[in-house]
Amino acid sequence: MISSSLFYCQGARLSWEVGVSDTAEVVGNSGHLIEACNFGNGAVKSPSINGVQFTPIDFTSGDSPARLIGLNYNTGESGKRDGAGINELFDTIAYRSGANPQTANLTALVKGQRYQVQFFYYHNSVNRSLTIRDELGGETVINERGVPLVATGTFTADSAIQTLTFDADTGSQFMNAYQLREITTAPPVILDEVLISEFMASNEAALIDDTGASPDWIEVWNPTSEVVDLSGWALSASSDYQDPWIFPRVLLGANEHLLIFATGEGKGTTEGQLHTDFTIQKRGGNLALLKPRGEEGFEIVSEFSSYPPQKKDVSFGYALGEEEEKKPRYLLVPTPSQRNSSEAVLGFVSDTSFHPNRGFYNSPIDVVIEAQEGAIIRYTLDGSQPTANTGLLYSSKTGIKISGTTTLRAAAFREGYLSSGVDTHTYLFPIDIVDQPSNPSGFSLSWTGADYGMDQDPRDLALIAGDPNLEASEAKKIIRSALQKLPALSLVMDVNDWFDPARGIYANSTARGSAWEKACSAELIFPLGLEGRPLQIDCGVRIQGNSSRNTTANPKHSLRLAFRKQYGNSKLRYPWFGPEGAQEFDTLVLRSNSQDAWVYSSSKNRRGQFVRDTWARETHRRMGHESPDGNWVHLFINGLYWGVYNPTERPDSSHCEARYGGTKENWDIIKNHEEVLDGNQASYLELLAKIQVDPMDWSAGYRDLSDFSAFQELAELIDLEMMIDYMIHNMYAAADDWPGNFYMGYDRTGSSGGWRFFDWDNEHGMKNSVNLDRTQPNRRVNDSPTKFHHALMSNPEYRLLFADRLHRAFFNGGVLYVNPDNPTWDLSHPERNVPADLWMNLTSDIETALIAESARWGDYRRSTPFTVSVDFQITRNDLLENWFPRRSAIVLEQFRNQDLYPKIDAPELSQFGGLVEEGFPLKISAPGEARIYYTLDGSDPRIGGGKASETILLDESDPTRFVVSEPTIFEESWRQLNFDDSSWVGGRGGVGYELAPSVYHDLVGTNASKMM
Repeated sequence: MISSSLFYCQGARLSWEVGVSDTAEVVGNSGHLIEACNFGNGAVKSPSINGVQFTPIDFTSGDSPARLIGLNYNTGESGKRDGAGINELFDTIAYRSGANPQTANLTALVKGQRYQVQFFYYHNSVNRSLTIRDELGGETVINERGVPLVATGTFTADSAIQTLTFDADTGSQFMNAYQLREITTAPPVILDEVLISEFMASNEAALIDDTGASPDWIEVWNPTSEVVDLSGWALSASSDYQDPWIFPRVLLGANEHLLIFATGEGKGTTEGQLHTDFTIQKRGGNLALLKPRGEEGFEIVSEFSSYPPQKKDVSFGYALGEEEEKKPRYLLVPTPSQRNSSEAVLGFVSDTSFHPNRGFYNSPIDVVIEAQEGAIIRYTLDGSQPTANTGLLYSSKTGIKISGTTTLRAAAFREGYLSSGVDTHTYLFPIDIVDQPSNPSGFSLSWTGADYGMDQDPRDLALIAGDPNLEASEAKKIIRSALQKLPALSLVMDVNDWFDPARGIYANSTARGSAWEKACSAELIFPLGLEGRPLQIDCGVRIQGNSSRNTTANPKHSLRLAFRKQYGNSKLRYPWFGPEGAQEFDTLVLRSNSQDAWVYSSSKNRRGQFVRDTWARETHRRMGHESPDGNWVHLFINGLYWGVYNPTERPDSSHCEARYGGTKENWDIIKNHEEVLDGNQASYLELLAKIQVDPMDWSAGYRDLSDFSAFQELAELIDLEMMIDYMIHNMYAAADDWPGNFYMGYDRTGSSGGWRFFDWDNEHGMKNSVNLDRTQPNRRVNDSPTKFHHALMSNPEYRLLFADRLHRAFFNGGVLYVNPDNPTWDLSHPERNVPADLWMNLTSDIETALIAESARWGDYRRSTPFTVSVDFQITRNDLLENWFPRRSAIVLEQFRNQDLYPKIDAPELSQFGGLVEEGFPLKISAPGEARIYYTLDGSDPRIGGGKASETILLDESDPTRFVVSEPTIFEESWRQLNFDDSSWVGGRGGVGYELAPSVYHDLVGTNASKMM
């Protein structure tokens, strides 16, 4: 058996069929048997099943299959299944412990020959599955349990070897039996002329050349038994086949294929490649192979006249065995330079259309589905995908009457054609969402903590709505309104893929890996009053998170949407976060904020505000850095309301490519516990070597980084301002699990700047004592970004840069500024407490919507539900009154104690930025006798090493004021910031002040002698 395994097939594409069967007929017997083997120990049997004789293979005795080379298995186990027939294949198994992956080769294959390979295995654990992949991105996932399980793959060999890789996530691999058969010998072709057998006019990824380009192509095949000299032959795509492209000298052997790229470049043979001087049209056209006839010109020997519009990555030509009939079809599996596939269709059924479309509705509707002529429509209402044989048959006479929340999926089918895609439309009726039952029909109740219902207790409903005196009907109106305060995100797939004990991702929330990513439909739906473009996209969905996966601790799981070609679109192309945000996404994380909500098992993590993570990301953004975007939706799972969720960018390689440039393949991403998410670890180890004595052992200590050159070197490798600001606001928030949760990214080409630092999963900020000191090293320094900060604290340049960033954040309206004279949050004066103002804005965005969250999840942990009007407000008021007014002063003093903020205060300006009139007199002052340096060109008045910059500090043309008086008349008062100098004479000074040597220019613009 192959347990919890991943099959990845290199070489020819394999098409797989899988399933559970107790019948002997599951053992294939068509075609010609090459090899059939039963694996196990010395007692392994040699059964004959369905006419197939299996040879016993005892790995411990050195036995091995003749054609499946490279298996490395240990002794078998016995007693897995008793009985005759197919059960005899399962009496023993061969296994390999702790050796992943295992690679084996099917050998001595004949190119162009069709083969079938079968693997027989079993398992009975709910957390095991089999994923079978091919190199083109196709994937099949099997979650069945029991015995026997059979995986049957068919393929056309493209070389003498087919490689398979087995990767078991349980740490052990098991296999019972296998067989290899020739199933379809290429039929004899009675043709006496070379022909165009296949072409592709819309190549995107089916064939990639050595330069990474994807040119269109034409395949010419010589089905004869003789070598053909193509010299002087021609190809043409014009309507009259005039002025064709001429072949150079090319010898095409018997039964050989020749590939010509239709690039329009007109090159002859370039490094063995042929390029036509024309292109082929994907919208439809003509294509012909022409044979020279001397003075008579050319003879058409193979022609596609008025071929139909072409599909992306689908070729057009003659299916296997149909070459003589000369009836071209669309070939679903392109085979450039190989014998054509038999997987062919006459055309494609267009997608269905729905009237009315997805949306929110308050009264019953009649839905009409339309498809192209000649097609039938099947639809489902349970989340499953309709097929040609499953689902309800649609009748245009009656339509579909919908009076409550419904997930409608439909597809169109036609004999000989490829069916349409499955279209999904969700119709949301708030009037029945508030009555969502605890045991909805068709949904499993066997998963741990199963919870589906909205609160129906009249007393609870009144509390949820914010008024204990409300009638249930009035309370439900308020909840219905709350359901329409955010866009709705509807995820729809087979309900068993959600909640089935054996295969459901929600029922197996701790399971990880691609086997636990399911194909689903995602729809973004905007209620009346909210602007936005509706969206539907097919994608993958899996459970997201770490400790929150434990359903006992948390029933409301985070999810991750993956946009891959296997689901239809390789990316989501949609302005999810508005026109200023990213426009393309490989993935989106749907954050439940479970430990900043009301459902978590520990009471400390039920002080729900839902925005702690958002506050951290937004604060970092307001400090001047790119930060993952996020917004809010009401989530629906197969039509059931699931609560308020926070779609968020994941700061992975795709995010960094979009924000900073480069290509995602060159970005290294390190996350929690220094795990490599994307790329590799090499660049990170190089960075560690700069700060640690031993890059592999933090306990060996830090290097001496006190020298200015060390600062300069690390400033090239790290975005120090981003890192420092990351440290500042996280030390301010003092989350329990920080610095353990983090993301770091680096473009290893060095073209996109130094290492970047991102907030992630910051759900515990502002929960601890307002006096907690997180500026000092803690238990997670060794595997977190704080090690870079603590290593650099020995460097005076770093400490001064840190002080600069602190001043920017804590003073003059910075992101953590609190007015020391009026620190209390005041709605009429939000500028007095900037971090509290952000908190208030973020919570206000979702406050009303959380009424629906309270109705869904508020009663999960206690009989009296958590509510917005009580629990949410109490927690927010506590933060606004006790945390935000005090925390900034406390943490700034903690930074001072770490020698990260100097005793000398920074200069004060009479106005800190903003719009001013021309000639505005800006005043700068500093306490005591401190000397002030400034610049007007954006440069730093300091240079490295503690020196002042040799740039202009006071320009000759700067405006000045002056007066001639007795020396003691003003004493020192004229130096003060608030001194009134309006009676003094104004003008241009004429003399500048520079640190660098300078020549004074005679630019004095005012005569002071008259005042003497």
